Amino acid sequence: MDALTNVDEQVLAPKTEPVVLPATPVITGLQAQGDLIIIPWDAVIMRHVDKEHVARAEQIPAGGVVVLTGNNGHDHTLAPVPGVRWYRYRSNDFSSSSWRSPTPTTLGILVVDEGSVGVLGHIEHGDSYIGPGRYVIRRQREQADEIRAVAD
Repeated sequence: MDALTNVDEQVLAPKTEPVVLPATPVITGLQAQGDLIIIPWDAVIMRHVDKEHVARAEQIPAGGVVVLTGNNGHDHTLAPVPGVRWYRYRSNDFSSSSWRSPTPTTLGILVVDEGSVGVLGHIEHGDSYIGPGRYVIRRQREQADEIRAVAD
């Protein structure tokens, strides 16, 4: 009976190793999050993005910054991380002091200082971890019957 009890205990309460999840990758290359695309500065044709705009990037406030609200109502939000700055282009809001977007899909510029990691969160897609560098964040387009913004 003792041998059977010992087997039952092993089956009912097996010894398990702690689960170790892989580290979330920090990416410095091209990446996408739903209807957003994050493009490294070097990959952008410079005539579309002025270096002066990088200098205008500001620290993200304590509540974070909504980069874009998708069609489903979920926000893509930059977290307030030290060493991470954001410059938002305005679209047609002429009351804004920001510069107009160089392209219809360009939303802004993200600057991540050396030693920092930018965090772009989304409830459905999860967080994107963005390594040090300068990036242009754009809304993605797709070709169907017509060119249109990606519906997320």
